[in-house]
Amino acid sequence: MVGQEYDSIEDLENSLSGTIPANDSNKTRTLTINWEWKYETGEEMEIAANDKIDTKEAQEITTYTFDVIVSGTQVEPQ
Repeated sequence: MVGQEYDSIEDLENSLSGTIPANDSNKTRTLTINWEWKYETGEEMEIAANDKIDTKEAQEITTYTFDVIVSGTQVEPQ
């Protein structure tokens, strides 16, 4: 999964699904998720205007927060 890119949140979600066996000594998983922000969008004239907006917003907002919901279900070991 290292270096893998996804085109949607749904694709990422499918990749993150899985099971941690009950007898696994490591009961935790650490996932690092990087976010790519496609900022140069629109026609050529729009790109320049959008770049100014993106730069202004980046200077005003230094921290972004995302809600991540993790759910788990205990299954009986086999």
